[in-house]
Amino acid sequence: MGTWPLFAVFLAGCIGKADKHDFDSNENGLNESGSEDSDDSADSGESGEVEADLGGTVTVQLYTAGDDGERQLVSWEDSTCEGVYSFGKVFIAAYRVNDAGERHYIAQTTIDSPTTAGDAYNLPLNMEQAGEIYLYAAVDYWGDRVIGSSDPVGNYPTAISVADGDVINGLDMTVLVPECYGGGGGCDTMSVSGDVVITVAYAGGETVVLLVNENGEGPIGNYLTWDTPTSVGGGAEAPYTLTACDGVGEAHLVGCWDSNGNELADPLDRWGTYYEEPDVDANPVTLGSSNIANKNVQIPLGDFPGVSVVPFVTLSGTIVMPDSMTFGESEGATLYVAAMKYRPSGDVAVSDFEEVAYSTESWEIGDISSETSVDFAINTPGNTIVYLWSYLDQEGDGMVNGPDEYLSAGGGETSGRIPTGTTDSDGYELLLAVHE
Repeated sequence: MGTWPLFAVFLAGCIGKADKHDFDSNENGLNESGSEDSDDSADSGESGEVEADLGGTVTVQLYTAGDDGERQLVSWEDSTCEGVYSFGKVFIAAYRVNDAGERHYIAQTTIDSPTTAGDAYNLPLNMEQAGEIYLYAAVDYWGDRVIGSSDPVGNYPTAISVADGDVINGLDMTVLVPECYGGGGGCDTMSVSGDVVITVAYAGGETVVLLVNENGEGPIGNYLTWDTPTSVGGGAEAPYTLTACDGVGEAHLVGCWDSNGNELADPLDRWGTYYEEPDVDANPVTLGSSNIANKNVQIPLGDFPGVSVVPFVTLSGTIVMPDSMTFGESEGATLYVAAMKYRPSGDVAVSDFEEVAYSTESWEIGDISSETSVDFAINTPGNTIVYLWSYLDQEGDGMVNGPDEYLSAGGGETSGRIPTGTTDSDGYELLLAVHE
């Protein structure tokens, strides 16, 4: 197998090692009533009194780096993909965000056979209570059936207010994906082997073992192996052998059980790690050039939360209006800030923001004409590149970025280019000036 780049499976923590035979035969992660001790809502989403239905279309849009190094959209036909969808499934999830900023997943669905033209999805919700939820789509870029934090993500730009009985359509999302990749070079290999031990009631589904780094990023090098467990007592077991290029060094060995049956390792599945004593993390392991055996993986392990992708981060800051700026009196004059998908060139129609921007925020001029600045906060996918711009539609004609119009780029670059990373970022100052 060739050497592949590191793609992140952003895990909130890592746990794991122990002799698989040390588990009490009467304790398979279940309490005396037969229900699980831990909160199992992440397996298949919430269940409650509020039922609703979401729908829309997910479109996978290819891009490449132009001669100037900036992102440029490319058609499927003109790409290295040669008009053929060449990636894995599209994973779609709905989740809540609590006051601490933590995500609680509600529901998931997949597009099993995506097309280049875009595909409709339907996501039924069964929630404990009405309220705001967030929605995103992720593409299994490497086709390894693992949804990691560095797999390309597209999010619906705003929170969605959901009440019992709601049917909400038109929740369209675009996922920007690098055009098709080539194969990597060869390498000398070594192997890691052992058993995956599922310690809760098993009802079918495969397991995957993979490597992540100390920050939970992975799969490292695309090194992973899928297997089908055999029921043992109230749980299940599966032997595994993972092959990697030698010389990886320290890594964390983790496992996932596809408990929701969508043939992906995703945030709503059950996750665990390498162990030597039950419920005790024994990571890291050191991978050199020699094979390693008896590295068993427990699923689930303690309060290990499982894979946690970063569907969006928030960019916030201030738009500053110069003293010399006049707003004019045009009806419909509006100030915008937008996280663009690529560097804008020429006039941009406000009506196209839905296609060319991840998210926007706007202010009617009549509401801010006495202000010298306004604060903004917009959501955008994590682990990607956005172009942060502010525009003043002074004439109210629905067009921005034209000559003699006020605009500004954020992020310290003339292009407004910002890597979003995995955490919210603040302090962006956009100084409006006339575009010449």
